[in-house]
Amino acid sequence: MGRRLAAILMVAGLGAGCGTPPSIEGPALDGVLYVTTSSGLAAIDAASGAERMALDDAIPTPDWAEAYVARPAGDDTLVERVSLADDGKVLAERSVAGDLRVSVASQGTLVALTEPRASGATPWLPDGRARSRIVIADLSGKQATRSFDLRGNFEPEAFRANERELFMIQYIPALQPDRYRVRRLKLETGAVIPIGPLKQAAPDEMEGTGRMQVFAPEGGRLYTLYTRQGPNYAHGERAGTRGHVNAFVHVLDLKAGWAHCVDLPHPFGNGSSTASAIALDDAGENLYVADWTNGAIARVSTKRLRVLESVELTRGRADDDTFAATGPDGALYLAGNSEIVRIDPDTLEELARFDLSAEVAGLVVSADGTKLYAGTPSGIAVLDASSGARLGYLSVPGSLGVKAVTEP
Repeated sequence: MGRRLAAILMVAGLGAGCGTPPSIEGPALDGVLYVTTSSGLAAIDAASGAERMALDDAIPTPDWAEAYVARPAGDDTLVERVSLADDGKVLAERSVAGDLRVSVASQGTLVALTEPRASGATPWLPDGRARSRIVIADLSGKQATRSFDLRGNFEPEAFRANERELFMIQYIPALQPDRYRVRRLKLETGAVIPIGPLKQAAPDEMEGTGRMQVFAPEGGRLYTLYTRQGPNYAHGERAGTRGHVNAFVHVLDLKAGWAHCVDLPHPFGNGSSTASAIALDDAGENLYVADWTNGAIARVSTKRLRVLESVELTRGRADDDTFAATGPDGALYLAGNSEIVRIDPDTLEELARFDLSAEVAGLVVSADGTKLYAGTPSGIAVLDASSGARLGYLSVPGSLGVKAVTEP
């Protein structure tokens, strides 16, 4: 479609539609902004500020071209594949038995559904349960719906690229989890097997809180930031041998089927589990991790699977929320409290700092790298990426943050 997309995928998932129509201040802009609100996921027309669509229980594809939506249909659930580029036009649908929620989608036509979580559950922390029901629906209609009743506490993580397996996180112990491991569900047989090769003697069982995820540009890898890691066997050595590890990036190769953990140095992970953020550059070669509260930023090589640089960040006032985004020119932007910082992607030095005068809730960069879209508690501020000058503002009642922007 000839467009660049900027987005971050939160582990928490998405909810229901929007309420009062948004409004816009400033000059007309192009594209569609995707935001989460107090009632769910909405698409906002950047030119008019009008809501183009609102979706319930939706999981967008990594490129935000489509989304999978689960809707109640009596005692069953109607699963739809919709076009985000065409204002939610239904491309395919499938009815499945029971009350289910969309969990993860493949890069093809498969979607994994799970039973609703406990009311009030923390999005990135697991529920305790002895058994897990996972349903696989094929929206192409070529394969029958498959339901798996698994003994243990499992959550879908991602489909393997060949769509023959589902990667899952198994939480241990099942009823009161304090650690996890990666497992594969073979969709033809229902067998649950270990992940396979573990790079650099990575441990089979790990501790941590999954906070945020990004896909590699081609979709072949999934990077998950884990914080608040407890005592653990890290890469073959007991935690504490060379310093306690509080945070790491979990790398899952969806093609080859291996997993690896990139340990992050002190002080990453020493604060709130929401205080860190990750962003991947357009080439997929550098993964950036930032912790605003602890004043740290690191650059991770996705080829060498190691931290290349880690520096201190002058963060100002501590904050429990951090956001990160990269532009097509490689520029890195970090946000905490009301401030947005432009960072040199190679040296990790601060280049500029803008004050939004409102708490930042989400951050994405325009297709040409000239604009920043910064979420606020009441809408989206549009800024000049170089100067920080305010170009416009879209009022979105109940906004919880901007997630992605697609532009012509």
